[in-house]
Amino acid sequence: MINDYGLVSIVKTPGSAFPRFTLAEADYDSDRSGYFVLGGFAVRNNNGVVLGPSMFLRATSKDRLTWKSARSWATDIKQWVRFVEFVQVGQKDPPYEFDLMNVDENTLKRYGEFLIRYAKSRAGRQLSTATVRNKLWRVCAMQQWFAENRWFYGNLGPRVEAKAFSRSARPTGFLAHVHRRKAIGPSKMGHMGSQFALSVEARQPDHLPRALTQSDLRAVEGALKARFRAVAELSPRYDQCVRDELIFNISRFVVVLSRLRSGLSTHLCGLSFECQGAFPAER
Repeated sequence: MINDYGLVSIVKTPGSAFPRFTLAEADYDSDRSGYFVLGGFAVRNNNGVVLGPSMFLRATSKDRLTWKSARSWATDIKQWVRFVEFVQVGQKDPPYEFDLMNVDENTLKRYGEFLIRYAKSRAGRQLSTATVRNKLWRVCAMQQWFAENRWFYGNLGPRVEAKAFSRSARPTGFLAHVHRRKAIGPSKMGHMGSQFALSVEARQPDHLPRALTQSDLRAVEGALKARFRAVAELSPRYDQCVRDELIFNISRFVVVLSRLRSGLSTHLCGLSFECQGAFPAER
C-alpha cells in the first residue's frame, strides 16, 4: 500500500552542486529549537519534500532537541532514505519511485551490514558499535512512529524490553561513579526492530592512545577550576567537583613522579657506563 508519506518520486538527476537529498533548517532562532526538513530539487512530490521523514523529524526535535542533536538525527534519517532508495531502485536512471514504507526486518539487517562494512565516519574510519546501534535505533524509532500513525503496516523485528530505573534524589558523594541505579516499576517495550539494533557488534576502529600535552592539561585544569568556582558549597555537585579535582591532581603528581624516576634511572645508567674501568673489580 503506497501513500504520500512514504512515496518518493525522483524526476531527474541533479548536478554536482545540488545533491539529490538535502537538509533544510526550519524555525530555528536563538531561544527555541527547530527541526530539519528532508527534500531536494529532484523530488517531485510534496513540493520537493520527503514528507514522512520530515514530519517525523519535526515531531521528534521540535522544542525538544538542540540544533546539534536535531542535525544528527536528520543526518542518520537521510542516510537511511538513501539506502532504501538504493535497495529498491539500484542504479536505475530517473524518473523512478521508491517507497519508504516498503521495508521489513531483512531491510534493517542489510542496513546494519552496510553500516558495519562500508560506512565511514568523517575522519574516514569505521563506525564504532555505539554509532551503528544509534543509527539503527533512530531508524526503528521513525518506523515505529510511522506505524503509530498508521502509515506503516510492516514489521522491523522483535522489540527490546526497556527497564525503568530509579533516580536517587540524595546528594552524590565521592563514590557516585560506582553507584548503580535499581530497576523498579513496569518495563517498557522499545521500538520495533530495537532488539536487533541493540545487539549489533561493529568492527571496532583502532584508536591509538595519545598522551596529554601541556595545553591539554592546562585546559582540563582550567575547566575543573571554573566548575569548582561555579558550584555552591552546599550543592549536591560540590562533592563531585572536589572528587574530580582531587583525582586530576593525584594523576598529575603520579605522572611527574614517573618522569622523575625515569630520568633518574637513565642518569644512573649513564653513570654506570661512564664509570666502567674507573675502579678495579674487587676479588
